[in-house]
Amino acid sequence: MKNTIKRLMCIMLTLIMLLSVLVACKRKNKGDEQTSDSAGSNDVVDSGNGTQADEYDENGYLMDKVGKQDFGGKEIRILGWSQRSYGEVGMKYEEISKSTVGQEVYNRDMKVQARLNVKIKAVLEPGDNSTYKNGYIPKAETMVAGNEVDGFAGYSMSATPLMVRGYLTDLTKQPYIDLNAPWWSADLIERATIYDRLYFATGSIAPSFLAQGFAMFFNKSMADIYLKDALAVHNAETLYDMVDNKSWTIDNFITLAKNVEITGSTKTENETYGYVCQIIAYDPWYFSAGLITLDNAADGSVQVSDDWSSAKAIALTEKLLTFFNSRSAGAAVHIGKIEYTYAAAWTQGKSLFTTATISSLPSWAQKATVADSGIGVLPMPMWESTQESYKSTAGFYFTIWSIARNSDRQEELAAVMECLASEGYRLTEPALYDETLKIKSTGGDGGEDDRRMIDIVRDSIVIDAGRIHNNDISGLGWGMFRNSLMEDIVSNSSSSTYASYFSTRSTNLAGKIKTLNDTVYAIESIYGG
Repeated sequence: MKNTIKRLMCIMLTLIMLLSVLVACKRKNKGDEQTSDSAGSNDVVDSGNGTQADEYDENGYLMDKVGKQDFGGKEIRILGWSQRSYGEVGMKYEEISKSTVGQEVYNRDMKVQARLNVKIKAVLEPGDNSTYKNGYIPKAETMVAGNEVDGFAGYSMSATPLMVRGYLTDLTKQPYIDLNAPWWSADLIERATIYDRLYFATGSIAPSFLAQGFAMFFNKSMADIYLKDALAVHNAETLYDMVDNKSWTIDNFITLAKNVEITGSTKTENETYGYVCQIIAYDPWYFSAGLITLDNAADGSVQVSDDWSSAKAIALTEKLLTFFNSRSAGAAVHIGKIEYTYAAAWTQGKSLFTTATISSLPSWAQKATVADSGIGVLPMPMWESTQESYKSTAGFYFTIWSIARNSDRQEELAAVMECLASEGYRLTEPALYDETLKIKSTGGDGGEDDRRMIDIVRDSIVIDAGRIHNNDISGLGWGMFRNSLMEDIVSNSSSSTYASYFSTRSTNLAGKIKTLNDTVYAIESIYGG
């Protein structure tokens, strides 16, 4: 089997090398070729019985257009990852009692299998950030070589390695999948499309995606003590009012957080802060300012966004560096052997604000100190009040779905994916937000406002292509912004070195992007795409 895989890879790489030299002169500009309708051609039908019906179900949720199909009991083989944060594929009956979300995922899977007359068979392999390169990807290679897999439901960073190996097929050409439907992440579709093709998608199909949105959280008891008079300056009685009147900006957040300072001479986890965060929580600040890392060129290729080295990006790092170095903030650092952490101050009820994913809420609710203080939810602050909407991003710990290029069950899997996402939109997402996150975690005191804020967070998520392609562009998808700030904190720099940090890495970044583009274009040339 290993020899077979090596032969396949050698053939692929040889063809890519031969064709990549022709890439630059062959590429078409966007719009030069017709694109097919990604939705299935079926009329709107009831998702349960296959008869003509209204477009929405009895609860007001949009229904898919797949209807009831008979795929003859075919087995749909999915490679999933075993460390997923929620059960998402291949749930066992004995597992569903562990969570409300698990019950709904299991119900969704059973419903889809009955609708389509298929059997979903999942193989789970270690595949998170520390294991996908040596676990999930080699397993995928073996299964592809043996024609043993139809699709992948893997960790967010595992999709690009599968794409550049030529293992994935274009979802825009698949029948049944409606990429305009609300159960697919429109932001990912826009930013991950390359040469008018899309090789992976996520959304309501993955509970982990829904829970990975970064938000700002606040200690309600501390807010009552420290912010009572400060909020009036912003024509607000509560922090929720600031979100509503769009005065919830980065500058105003910093001003509010500075109402709390440490009392000792050294920052420790036992001090009281205006703000603390883990190292992953640096990332959403970049996107909350309306910045992105990669976008698409006129020919559909991936290119470096002008935002990445813009004056705004530099100003943002300057602003955050000054704040993170102040006596009001405890921003975690982990570079080499140097590590600072202040997260315990939040769980001990001694930090006014923190940034984390909304999936953190249930665990915090079990920690008596911060839970007793009351936990409020807010979107990430805007760069300025004229910004069109609140923006954030998602953590990396979510699942992306794709279809194997050499599968002979692509159409069946496309129908399965559309139905899983659609049913997830109606079953799993409400369970996750209403029962697990909104109600159980925020309680009755201010719960309605927190529920509303979580909806804003969900709509604010930006899935940037730089983060998806991160490990194929030398870790620069998150590393550029996060690491430059941490290095400046460690060196006690009075001003940000982000501009020079970017400049010294821009050549490597450009080379990685070119390799990514050339590889994908050459693969499609091989397959006649």
